[in-house]
Amino acid sequence: MKFLCLAYLDRGLSPGPDVASRYGALAEAMITAGVIVDSGQLAPSSDSKMIRIADGKTDITEGPVVDRPSERLLSHRLRKSG
Repeated sequence: MKFLCLAYLDRGLSPGPDVASRYGALAEAMITAGVIVDSGQLAPSSDSKMIRIADGKTDITEGPVVDRPSERLLSHRLRKSG
């Protein structure tokens, strides 16, 4: 099984001084445990697309697709369990 871990930041706010070090420590722990499959920063939301497949039909939405308009997605980590 794989899990997608996403990092969000409230729009207009800067992360606190310890956020980067805590996030780095979490990433380092996952690397040490050997559970990281992929990680990285994401492109700006203006470059995004949402692809939905349901009932054999594919729907592609262009541009920023925001479930949380007050936040922006910064990065991802794909990890495996077990």
